[in-house]
Amino acid sequence: AFSKLMPVDRSLVSYVFSGGRTQGIEVSNTGDQVRFFLNFTDGLAQQNADWSADDTDYAFTGRIEYMAAGDNWGQFLDAVSFPGTEDHLMFGGAATYQVGEYGGATDIETETFRWTIDGTYKSDGWNVFAMFLGNHVDTQTANTDEYAFVVQGGVFVNEDVQVFGRWEWADPDTLAAEELSILTLGFSKFWHGHGLKWTTDAGFGINSV
Repeated sequence: AFSKLMPVDRSLVSYVFSGGRTQGIEVSNTGDQVRFFLNFTDGLAQQNADWSADDTDYAFTGRIEYMAAGDNWGQFLDAVSFPGTEDHLMFGGAATYQVGEYGGATDIETETFRWTIDGTYKSDGWNVFAMFLGNHVDTQTANTDEYAFVVQGGVFVNEDVQVFGRWEWADPDTLAAEELSILTLGFSKFWHGHGLKWTTDAGFGINSV
């Protein structure tokens, strides 16, 4: 949820590489230390596509998470680690394999393989998160291999003020665009948890965006 983010908004890397909204079915299982999700959908970012459009033949996505420290999965729904938070450490990995529509009007046959590995550590008033991901697209005429990572962390300087920073980098695998490299710094003032807070941040493009 946006209300539980640490910076004002999600990273540009997340917006570009996220799968967006899809329609499908999912099975999942949550244990004390391990949980997994597996779904079959109509493809990445296929929210309410026209029935007659060239879209996706099929797409499978799976994710597994391991909670190495802590006992509350709910801690990982919140990007902030308030003072008094017990130690929680989670490692995760996910992958999507998608095949574009074959024999459609455009006759563009596309295969997409997208993956990520990530880790989150939360403790008494501070936290750190990192993810590394790849996006590999094969078409009839070209192949694309894109990579990106995001590292962010925050610390409370007193009971209700947190400072945070984030660095994101991405290689678009094209000669026409520079590598994305953005540094974001900011702070939050909390009056009533996420129910009432003020967040300000500023981003600096190390390369042109």
